[in-house]
Amino acid sequence: MEQCIYLGIDGCKFGWWAWSIEDGRLTGGLFSGLEALLSQYDQPIHCLIDMPIGFSDSESPDRQCDKAARRKLTKVKQSSIFPVPCRDAVYSDSYLQGCELNMKEVGKKFSKQTWGIVPKIRELDEHLRRAEVGYNDVIRESHPEVLFAQLAGKPLETNKRTSEGRDERIALLETLHPSLGKAVHQATNKTLRKHVMPDDIIDALVLCMASQSALHLTRLPDKADYDRYGNCREIVYPKSFSLPEIEQIVLMEEPFETQMP
Repeated sequence: MEQCIYLGIDGCKFGWWAWSIEDGRLTGGLFSGLEALLSQYDQPIHCLIDMPIGFSDSESPDRQCDKAARRKLTKVKQSSIFPVPCRDAVYSDSYLQGCELNMKEVGKKFSKQTWGIVPKIRELDEHLRRAEVGYNDVIRESHPEVLFAQLAGKPLETNKRTSEGRDERIALLETLHPSLGKAVHQATNKTLRKHVMPDDIIDALVLCMASQSALHLTRLPDKADYDRYGNCREIVYPKSFSLPEIEQIVLMEEPFETQMP
């Protein structure tokens, strides 16, 4: 694969938390807008993001990638894979209207928890649809629990929001490189909980580590599945993780704001 910057991105209260790795430098930062985050790089990016790409529709009321991910995570963690609304619902003006449109398209409503991340689903979709998105950029959907299950060899039973769950996930990251735990602790100590939670920082880091394992990526489901708008509905993960080369950890001094959070 040509030289590029590897990114892992997760949504958070402020907007987005991202880790990138380039030439041995691991960089973490907080951004209010996805466009500002992704447009800062002057060379191709390879990005894994924990946000749906591709929508449910009448032909696939439950995306094939979500069903495959639930099977991989078993009953232990399958509830972490939520149903993705149809496109019209994502672009609706209210939760009630969104549920009505989703019921019409796929025969079911969706939760208020899902509605809470609809603005981020929309923000990502709008970015992907813009003509100026670089042809050499790669942005693919992944899921942290799928990645940690791959690292551990089984789905994790701990809750990622508990200290036990955080410690387990950090320990798994440290099997890839001992400095990754340090990176998490530095980032959590430097940021405000009202902006980003520790589990967001951890999730973005495992996404970044999977992204830099690009040559080993495979997908759920095995066969490519596209929605009617041409989006590939997939959840990618590496069959094996590449060990990163990390010489420096850098954290942005201030959150990058394009608008008020």
